[in-house]
Amino acid sequence: RTAEEGLSLDSDLSFQDTERLVEELRHGVRDSLYMLQKYGTEFAHVEPLFEELRMVYQVAFVDV
Repeated sequence: RTAEEGLSLDSDLSFQDTERLVEELRHGVRDSLYMLQKYGTEFAHVEPLFEELRMVYQVAFVDV
């Protein structure tokens, strides 16, 4: 394997790792939004957390 092939392979793996991390983060935030929304009706202090996380989700993952 040449050095150029090694760099290409490393770059591909790094990109795949980054994509996976972003996808896992997106799912985690979405699951957290679901739980906050579920408990927001029972606990008044949860609603502001839900709204803030919803805005973060929209900004961070609108194009994902």
